[in-house]
Amino acid sequence: MKQVLGYARVSTERQALTHSLEHQKAQLIDAGAEIIYYDVESGGNASRQNLDKMLDLIREDKVDKVFATKWDRVTRDLELYLEIKAIVQKHNTKLVFLDGGEADFKTAVGKLSSLIQVAFAIHEREKIVERINEGFEGRRKREVAWIRPPWGYIILNEKYELDHQEITHRLPPHIANKFEDVKDEFDSSNKVVTLTKAKIAREFFDYFLAARSTTDLIRYISDKYDLKRGEDSSFTELNSFPLSSRGIKQWLQNPIFQGHTAYLKYKKNGGVKSSDEWEIHPNTHPEHRLITEQEGNEIKEILASNSKKFGHPAARFYLTGLVFCQKCGCSCTLRSGSAYSYYGCGGSSTVCDSGKGVRLFKIEKAIIAELVETAQRISQNSEPQMSSPEVKEIRQQIKNIEDISGSQFNSIFQEAINKLRKEEQYLLEKLDLVAHQILGYSVAGKINFWYTLNEMERRIFYEKLVKRVTILNGAVVSVQLKLDGG
Repeated sequence: MKQVLGYARVSTERQALTHSLEHQKAQLIDAGAEIIYYDVESGGNASRQNLDKMLDLIREDKVDKVFATKWDRVTRDLELYLEIKAIVQKHNTKLVFLDGGEADFKTAVGKLSSLIQVAFAIHEREKIVERINEGFEGRRKREVAWIRPPWGYIILNEKYELDHQEITHRLPPHIANKFEDVKDEFDSSNKVVTLTKAKIAREFFDYFLAARSTTDLIRYISDKYDLKRGEDSSFTELNSFPLSSRGIKQWLQNPIFQGHTAYLKYKKNGGVKSSDEWEIHPNTHPEHRLITEQEGNEIKEILASNSKKFGHPAARFYLTGLVFCQKCGCSCTLRSGSAYSYYGCGGSSTVCDSGKGVRLFKIEKAIIAELVETAQRISQNSEPQMSSPEVKEIRQQIKNIEDISGSQFNSIFQEAINKLRKEEQYLLEKLDLVAHQILGYSVAGKINFWYTLNEMERRIFYEKLVKRVTILNGAVVSVQLKLDGG
């Protein structure tokens, strides 16, 4: 015996949770549907999991009738409409809409009626998309908060604000000793602690900047806050925290933490663009910064450096990603023998005949010599002027406006200048001033200072100071440092 099915659809989880979906299902059951198939997806999606299952049953001649509330619940796509029409016609399946009766595909008038209803559904979808895009564009122009804040923030009056709402937690005995300011609740066996999301978020940033590893941060969070992937924590507010390597990296690099807002982050297919393609509006909520610009740059450097490294840190891989072959341009890899370690061209066994590698101590000697020489040169000169082509262009634009007669009395010109100065400040903050600041200290010009550093300290300094080391045939050819915004 053939089945009588019902099909329901809502576009969002919110609609599913606000009983819109349940209302549709109840109507379909009242109409006579024995089994309900439903999806939580856009009507413009031609492929939906449960709709596809239902169409497969129709193709297998197992369905006598399908109920839906109206055409736009089934499809807002013309090609899918034509496919559904062909399937139900071929297999003699009745398609009945609660607001319009049975679809008539046997007469010209019936076909036209169905086509018009679908056309209206498509038109309505295009209007919805247009309104959404206009809303996004308006929010972008007004520099207001985007849709969803990162963990640690809330949106209030269309602006990002740190979440300082105090939350009191009862601590399980096995983690109570990991927190400061823990108080007894009623007796010594019950402990409580008062925290905020903003405070916890800052704690995570501090730990990462010290440990310099997302893996270590995940381990720290899991251990201290009793949080495991796929499981709920006793700290319920942390259940929405992105506890994965990819999620942590995205969270750490969110410009909102530095007081900026990123727009146009997503591709049309739903993927995320590279952060270099985002439209950053600087200083949209400076009073609610969680980290400084310098800390944000350091986080990016750490993550970029970690992505280049492999092996165990104790094996002194901290130069990997900085050493390159002059002949072929390949990144060099660290190779260790019983008595020494050296860097050799990564393509030496296939595409490059660059010859022997360079021992690690020779590379470090060349780096330190360049650092000392540069530090001594900086200490003898006046403070270098940091700039970039983008900053120079903005300054020229400001000058061009200011040169216009009467511009100082024109509100439009003044607003344009203020926006340009805001952008100038943002670009200046992004410039890597750290290298000049470090090498400006007198101690940096003394060779003994560099040789007294341990491996972790050298790793930190080299990440901030060294841009590229070039080697060839057993010798260091050049050492390039990160200066002038490099």
